[in-house]
Amino acid sequence: MAVSGVGKSMWQFENVFDLKKDAATKQAESADAKETEKTESAQKNTGERTKPLNQYLVELGSKYGVNISTYSGSDKSFMSTIMGAGGTSNLVISRNIAEQMKKDPELAAVIEERIAKLPEEGKQIENDIHAMGHEVLACGMQIDKNGRNSYWSIGYDPHASEKQAQCAKEKAEELKERQDKLMEKAAERKKKAKELEEKREARCEENKEQMERLLSRGESPKELMEKVKNNEQETIKSDAIDARKGLSIDVSV
Repeated sequence: MAVSGVGKSMWQFENVFDLKKDAATKQAESADAKETEKTESAQKNTGERTKPLNQYLVELGSKYGVNISTYSGSDKSFMSTIMGAGGTSNLVISRNIAEQMKKDPELAAVIEERIAKLPEEGKQIENDIHAMGHEVLACGMQIDKNGRNSYWSIGYDPHASEKQAQCAKEKAEELKERQDKLMEKAAERKKKAKELEEKREARCEENKEQMERLLSRGESPKELMEKVKNNEQETIKSDAIDARKGLSIDVSV
């Protein structure tokens, strides 16, 4: 499951207090407001201000088809609140801003203008997330304790298990390939070591035979070791060993 802050166009942020100032300016510039409308609006606002906050938000949510929840203003409280949300039309608003809405008709008008667009924007967020191959559990708008307006979503990748299995398979194959290469290198080293050992044994056997032949001529072991040490060449004729065979043998010591 993934939680992300998202927006209508690259997930931009807006501040409802700035929007309120713009709305107030436009209202001040309008010269054709009727006194009767002001009176009716004042009466309506007086009634809104006397309602409990929960009732006010429930009626506001019903008016625009939006689920409205409040939170304390902390990140932890916000995360806890959205985890219980569902669908795409959710407003999670800091309680201090909700209280100000109930008291301030101008601020309420600005925020309601944003809330009215939320069902459509929620669907757009869902489509954007679907385009990435993910599923949406919930999404909506947040108004934090500073009046900042942003978007959020909770979703998941339905193919995550398949991707994880494929990733595990690829890693296993890569590990096996590395192990095979290490085993090949180890076998090659063992083969070379065996060849060197066989050559060493052959040299030892050859040296032994040479020593025996030289000893048969009556040379002392000390003289033979000197010749081996100095890599001297010796030619041993068979008649010096056995005149009856008529053979000659070259021996390198």
